[in-house]
Amino acid sequence: YEVVPATFVDRTELKCRTPPLERAAPGFGLEWSSLSSQHRRHPHPVSGSTRLFPGAHWYPHYAQRLVKFDISNNGQDFSDSGLTFLYQAPATVSTVTPKHYGVSVGNDQMRPGLFITGANFVNSTTLRCRVGEDVIEATYLLPTLVMC
Repeated sequence: YEVVPATFVDRTELKCRTPPLERAAPGFGLEWSSLSSQHRRHPHPVSGSTRLFPGAHWYPHYAQRLVKFDISNNGQDFSDSGLTFLYQAPATVSTVTPKHYGVSVGNDQMRPGLFITGANFVNSTTLRCRVGEDVIEATYLLPTLVMC
């Protein structure tokens, strides 16, 4: 495990940086697993489920690792919160198609979708693309393909 310093924000919040996976889970790298196979230690108080992503499917598998998260006021006595933190391989982009298209001022025609190929895309409702200053919703197609 790795102990990292935390910054006091207020009586209910601390901030800290996540350590590199190599220090958070020594001897363990990322593993291929589904989001639905990730479980918390204690059941959710409302649903009673231990699944972190109860609506997730068993496929596809992602490069990820779940690690335990606890906190200490003195660096020795740590909580037994049952909380976890999920490391995932960073998404990378290799190509964007089409490379360009014409823009007409005042034209309300739908612009074509952008197809993004790369690696480690996650099927998430919060998946987004940033094009210039605009952040737009993205649609997951494959772990290697997204449409914006």
